[in-house]
Amino acid sequence: MNIALPHIQDALKFSTTDLTWVVSAYTLTFKSDLDSLAGVSGPGIG
Repeated sequence: MNIALPHIQDALKFSTTDLTWVVSAYTLTFKSDLDSLAGVSGPGIG
């Protein structure tokens, strides 16, 4: 993600504040994906 940030900033003309939102949105999306996978596989393992 950190490697892509300068490219995102240049391509979309984002400010540093906008990049903070990009990182937050990515983190929340990735975490929800991991939570949903853990919720599906967790009961079968434990």
